[in-house]
Amino acid sequence: MQKEKAMAAVLILKVRSKEEEKILFEVRSEYVPQPLEICFPGGHVEKGESPEHTALRECEEELGIKKETINIEGRLENASRLIGGKICPIVGNCSESALENIKVQSVEVKEVFTIPVKWLKETEFRHFSFNTAHIDDVEKREYHLPKQLKGYLKHYSFVGETDYLEYEGHGIWGLTARILKNALESGAL
Repeated sequence: MQKEKAMAAVLILKVRSKEEEKILFEVRSEYVPQPLEICFPGGHVEKGESPEHTALRECEEELGIKKETINIEGRLENASRLIGGKICPIVGNCSESALENIKVQSVEVKEVFTIPVKWLKETEFRHFSFNTAHIDDVEKREYHLPKQLKGYLKHYSFVGETDYLEYEGHGIWGLTARILKNALESGAL
């Protein structure tokens, strides 16, 4: 019998200000799997822990944002990972003042940034199909992939497809793009 992969949880954190609402993203550090890719704060659900607790705990560990400053709004449908296992997206919100004392844990996170929800709602995802079984082929052929996405694909070897957004040089693709797109389509954002 094959052991099921562990459940993980991520936090889609809406940051409220007087002017607009934004979503917080992380750039992964060079020291973790999927280096320099964009993701939400999150991690593995520990035994006896709810996905909501995991999302809050990981956000505090990775960014120093106190869990008491975050209001949980709910869960989205679980997302399947290509490597196995599920991710439970948790939607929460906080005021802009909760970000004033961000302290990035540099072993896991290189930087954080936000994207306005209005921009996300007005921008269409681009969809790409690719074959990275031969990354040299991807480099030689154009595949019409953005430079940022080509850079990410160098770390993978599979045939696939992805939705993709690029905001101020940050490319959002793969599982993060799927979760974000689901959050937008479901009306959670």
